[in-house]
Amino acid sequence: MADQDRFIQSQINEIRRYVEQYPNENPNKVVLRWIEERASKYRENWEENNHH
Repeated sequence: MADQDRFIQSQINEIRRYVEQYPNENPNKVVLRWIEERASKYRENWEENNHH
């Protein structure tokens, strides 16, 4: 399995575990929240590492 495939599978597993923490919520909304949280952190990390 390629590194990218392993990364994607690990993200899928992480999303599944995250959704399981919120059994009373709409899973689609939980997944979107997971993505939004990580997107903002990704942006912050990118800005810290690329704007000196």
